[in-house]
Amino acid sequence: MQASSKNFILAAFWVLLLLMPLALLLSHSQLFPMLDLKGDIAQIFYGITMTGTTPWGIGFILVVLAICLRLLPRRLFVQLFLAVAISQSAGLVLNHAVKPLFHEARPNIQWLAGYMQINKGYFYSQDKPQRQRMMREAINVNARTLPMSKAIANHWVREVSYSFPSGHTQFAVSFALIVSFYLLSAGIVSMPLLMLGWALLMGLSRMFLGLHWAQDVLASTLVGGILAWITLVLVQTLSPKLLDKVPSLNQSK
Repeated sequence: MQASSKNFILAAFWVLLLLMPLALLLSHSQLFPMLDLKGDIAQIFYGITMTGTTPWGIGFILVVLAICLRLLPRRLFVQLFLAVAISQSAGLVLNHAVKPLFHEARPNIQWLAGYMQINKGYFYSQDKPQRQRMMREAINVNARTLPMSKAIANHWVREVSYSFPSGHTQFAVSFALIVSFYLLSAGIVSMPLLMLGWALLMGLSRMFLGLHWAQDVLASTLVGGILAWITLVLVQTLSPKLLDKVPSLNQSK
């Protein structure tokens, strides 16, 4: 595929991913609490969100890379591997550095504060184990008002940090765009569409499950795209100098 066509498709993917949270933000729409958190749809969204949650997220990356290993020439696959390693390492550091700077309560904490008289300031002033105990107690007390599956309840207990930004969304967007870039380079279109759909559903899952606001997903989609672009430019610039020294990588699969 020509570089101009590939870049246009990737840009269109990124714009589509940005439009969903932007539309929700501009319309002042909130997706939580909307779903029955014990229902089948909520469990599907939970499954999607777990593909970005450690350790399942690592497994998801490995599965996608294994598929790409069979589809891509070795040289392209090595570039993909380098780009994923760099982008995910940088994204992890960035997310952990930024989150404490924005003291934004998660939607589920905001909801519990309104219905259960939980003081948000007090909640976030506690250490993580105490916040987790408070969350577990709030879920148990509020079981009739907002019933949820045990799996989602446990996820709420694990996710008691601040809301902004969405690390899951940033991971999904950067990973999807980078994988799609190399697949499109090999003329493969179907899998990039699947990756786009997965990244879109990841952002939706975080909002439907009460873990992020639309602005969190929008900002993380923007950052994830920029991170993917910087990483691709870096790898495309440096990898020829490195890979040319390995003759076997200049061959096809």
